[in-house]
Amino acid sequence: DVGADVGADVGADVGADVGADVGAAVGAIIGANVGADVGANVGAIVGADVGAAVGVIVGADVGADVGANVGAIVGADVGVDVGADVGAAVGAIVGADVGAAV
Repeated sequence: DVGADVGADVGADVGADVGADVGAAVGAIIGANVGADVGANVGAIVGADVGAAVGVIVGADVGADVGANVGAIVGADVGVDVGADVGAAVGAIVGADVGAAV
């Protein structure tokens, strides 16, 4: 009887301590693995959203700058061509009028 009681008490105490230690160790390993997987997945989702938002902001700024620069270049080229055409047309009209008057 005494042996059985002592055995039961000691077994319960040792079992509780060992169980707690093993549980903590297993929990840490599982927690690390699950945490890594969850972190990676959440990171990917958040990263995509943040990347999209930042891309829109940066894209707008860069787009405005590029648009201004391209517009200036294209505008200059088109302006020269249009200016030449308009100048020729106006010159012909003015020339005809001046010629008629003279």
